[in-house]
Amino acid sequence: MSKISDLMMKIEETTHFAEQDLSNWPWQTRPGMISRQHQAKEELGVQKLEYQKVLLGSSVKVVVDGDALKKEFVDLMKSEGAFVFSANHLYAELAAHIKPVVNFGHGLPPDALLKAKEITYLYARNFGARPLNDLTLPFGRAVTDFDDLIQVVKQSVRNAFGDSLNKYFLTNLYLEQGLKERFVKDLSLFVLVDLTNDEKGVLLDTLLTGQPNLLVELDSEVPKAVYEKIHKKAQNLLKKQTEPLSLKKLTTNEVTKEN
Repeated sequence: MSKISDLMMKIEETTHFAEQDLSNWPWQTRPGMISRQHQAKEELGVQKLEYQKVLLGSSVKVVVDGDALKKEFVDLMKSEGAFVFSANHLYAELAAHIKPVVNFGHGLPPDALLKAKEITYLYARNFGARPLNDLTLPFGRAVTDFDDLIQVVKQSVRNAFGDSLNKYFLTNLYLEQGLKERFVKDLSLFVLVDLTNDEKGVLLDTLLTGQPNLLVELDSEVPKAVYEKIHKKAQNLLKKQTEPLSLKKLTTNEVTKEN
């Protein structure tokens, strides 16, 4: 049994005991069981941290370039068990909190900044991210729709935090999803879409620090062989761990020609 499988089994066993209903337990031994449950909950926290450490160490970041075939590629990767995230996920969540006070087609109202600061600083406290500058919004700029609001929020948050808040957010999202899905494979593909060229700098370098990066260019159709090629290349990168912060490149056109 692999280490990650062993850890997941322990987590499931500890969770089962920690969440056991003791209301009908014999009163003579109930205090002792309650004490053991408290200990189990502490052990569960340690086990989850160890699981997340192993998951991070087995990860390869797959960065996607090209929008035309993005949905087809994402559907394929999800069907094969890869984790897929958007670099805009955080900003979409923040924008959804601000949306109720926004009148699309007009400039942002003062309440939008209050809402933006409320939710953004809450996330920052939860993840331990520190702002480099005060969070501001461009009040004179008309916001056309929700997608436009996401981009406004993204620019404002990045001006205040750089990419650090998004790094913490995506890492936490990944680790929580791994636990939720009981992921126990020896190789985990962390697929990231909607990444701008600017974000391929600090965000990519600091996200899952030290793990290899693979750039996939969607320049042709996306056959099933693309996943197999990515998986094999990722395995080799993980074994070698050479120049982990440099982008190794693969195009779907190369795979198509091979098959």
